[in-house]
Amino acid sequence: MSVSIASGAAGQARSVSALVVTLAAAQILAALATIAGRFGDLWWRLDILSNFTAQILAVQVVCMAWLFLLRRKFLAGAALPFLAINLLLVAPYVSGPRWPAEAAIGPSRMRVMSANIHYSNHRVDLLEAEVARVNPDVLVLIEPTEHWYGELAPIRKKYPHVIWQRDGSGAGIMIASRVAWQRASTTYVGSTYSPSIYATICPSPERGPLGCVDLLAVHPINPLGGERESRMRNVELATIGEFVAGHQPERFITLGDFNTTPWSVHFESLLKRTGQTDAAVGHGLVATWFSQNPLFGLQIDHILVGRDIRVMNEAVGNDIGSDHYPIFADLAF
Repeated sequence: MSVSIASGAAGQARSVSALVVTLAAAQILAALATIAGRFGDLWWRLDILSNFTAQILAVQVVCMAWLFLLRRKFLAGAALPFLAINLLLVAPYVSGPRWPAEAAIGPSRMRVMSANIHYSNHRVDLLEAEVARVNPDVLVLIEPTEHWYGELAPIRKKYPHVIWQRDGSGAGIMIASRVAWQRASTTYVGSTYSPSIYATICPSPERGPLGCVDLLAVHPINPLGGERESRMRNVELATIGEFVAGHQPERFITLGDFNTTPWSVHFESLLKRTGQTDAAVGHGLVATWFSQNPLFGLQIDHILVGRDIRVMNEAVGNDIGSDHYPIFADLAF
C-alpha cells in the first residue's frame, strides 16, 4: 500500500509541475504580447495583437491566481509589471473617473446612437425595435446599402434630416436626425474609399453657438486585410484627428466604427491629437464587435467627445442582426 501511496503522490507532483510549467509559459507569452502590442506603430500585426489587451489581462489574472494557489509566489509576482501595464490601459473603462472636471453640465441635451448594421444583414425589424427603444436624437448608421436605404423608410420618416453616402463597395454611411442641423455634408477624411459625414447639429438653437456641436461620423477601413489595409486605416485615423483638431475639438463629437480598440497606439494618438475622450470611459468594458464570443469580442465602435461635452450615460445596445452591437450616449453641453 505504501508503494501505491508513493506512486500516487509522485503522479500528483508531476501533474502539479506540468500545470506550473503551463501557467508560467502562458504568463511569459502574455508578457511578450503586452510589450509587443505597445509597438503597434512598427508593424501592423503587433497593432492587431494590441487589440486583445483585455483578453491578455484576463489570462494574466487567471494564471497569477493559480500560481499563488500553488504557492509559486515568485513566478506569480514576476508577471506583475506586465499585468500592471494592461491594467492601466483597461481600468479607466471599468472604474476610472467619469469625466474631466472642466466639462460643465450645460442645458443642452442630445442622445446619439451609432450602429454598424452590416451590409448583408436583413433584420430591419431588429434595428427598428432597437431605435424605438433607445430613441436617439441623432442616429448614425454604418454600411447601409441601397436596399437598406429603402428598408429604412419607416425610420427616416421619424428623422426628417437625413444624409446618406455610398462607399466604394456599395454600402455607405448615413446620419438621420430629428434635430435640425446648420450644415451636413459628405467628406473623405484621409480616404477616397470610406466616406465620412460632417455636420453641425443644434439641439438648442436659441443658445446660438453654445447650443450647437460639430459631429463627424466615420468608418475607417478594416485593417485585417493586411499591411496595406492597416496602413490605410492608420492614415484615416490620423487624418480624422487632424480634421477634428482643425475645427473646434472641445465641442466636437466623433463616432462610428473605428475598426480599432482603445488599446491601439493609433487610437491613443487620435485621442491625444484631438483632446477628445472615449465616452465609454467609466461606463464599463463591453465588446461591440463579435460580441457573442467573449473570448474574441472587441470594443471597436466608439463615441468620442471634446472636453466641453459631458457624457451623462453610455451603453452598448441590443442585437440588431449585425456582427456589431449598437452604442449610444446621452450628452450635455
